[in-house]
Amino acid sequence: MKTSFLIPTLNRNGLVQRAVRSCLVALDHARADGEVIVLDSQSDDGSWEGLQQEFGEEPRVVLRQNRRGLGPTKSWLDCAEGLTGDAVTFVWSDDYIALDFLLHLLPVLERGAPVAIGHGEVRPAETDAPFTPNSEQLAFTARDLLALYLGGSQPAGVTLPVSPTAALFPRAAFDLWLAEVEDTSRADPLREHFMWKRAIGPDLLLFTIALARAPGVQVPVLRQPVAQFSAHEDSITISTSSWNLTMGYWLSRAAVLADQARLEALPRPGRTIGETVAQGQWLGLRAETPGGALDSKATVRRLLRAEIARLRAAAKGHGGSVAVASGMADAVLTRLRRKL
Repeated sequence: MKTSFLIPTLNRNGLVQRAVRSCLVALDHARADGEVIVLDSQSDDGSWEGLQQEFGEEPRVVLRQNRRGLGPTKSWLDCAEGLTGDAVTFVWSDDYIALDFLLHLLPVLERGAPVAIGHGEVRPAETDAPFTPNSEQLAFTARDLLALYLGGSQPAGVTLPVSPTAALFPRAAFDLWLAEVEDTSRADPLREHFMWKRAIGPDLLLFTIALARAPGVQVPVLRQPVAQFSAHEDSITISTSSWNLTMGYWLSRAAVLADQARLEALPRPGRTIGETVAQGQWLGLRAETPGGALDSKATVRRLLRAEIARLRAAAKGHGGSVAVASGMADAVLTRLRRKL
């Protein structure tokens, strides 16, 4: 299988070169066919010049630029143009992958899994130390993993990655995500702000689309670290408030649950929808004003109510279980109101 590594970047001089090198070294180590596509959004910190100097003559690296200001999710899509791999993933330009990334994940796809998932280790951005070997792996069906990604309790001692940098996707699943992500992320002003302009949620959407394609297939979750998630003050998980992060990923989950075919892939759709509705109501109670078109809490709450209504409408075919779950959500909301 040929692997395409996609690296969108903006002002990550030094870090982006490290990310590209890690992909090339992983390809060499696995003796695998592959390409690294780097899309720079008009960096002004020397990133572009550094990339050209280091990789301009490397035939496996494709260097491109797009216009600045298009937003991160648009840059993800622009980066994917022209990819030729059978297996695909994004590598965020402040992160990097392990030497044996492909040795661990490619065989999982070759055995027919809908996605290959490893462990992403959170470390300071400047860390380059080797990863600690770990041969443990957990076995799930894609259906059960989908439920976990859509809000289920994480297994003890395991944090499933949302960043694709710790995973590898078959081309068919990635192409399906490409076909859907813009429409899904721009369906209303709430999604437009979080999923399109701030890119909070499209990564989760990629995992759920892949898993929903083959709900009965076994998927191993490797405990071996295959990537570093770099912790620094500019990373989205550190620089973004908890409410904003929760909202973006809630919108992604709500979009998946509003799709009838993917709802059918879940083991307990009614319970999952009820819990998602409850979290949406909690987000409304704690509403913030992110700015732009979302200039008031009343606007945020109105758009949230519309999302919740779509969820309930999509779930009508599941009858009593959804009614009970929705009632549970209303009860949770009532208790929360009493505490505020």
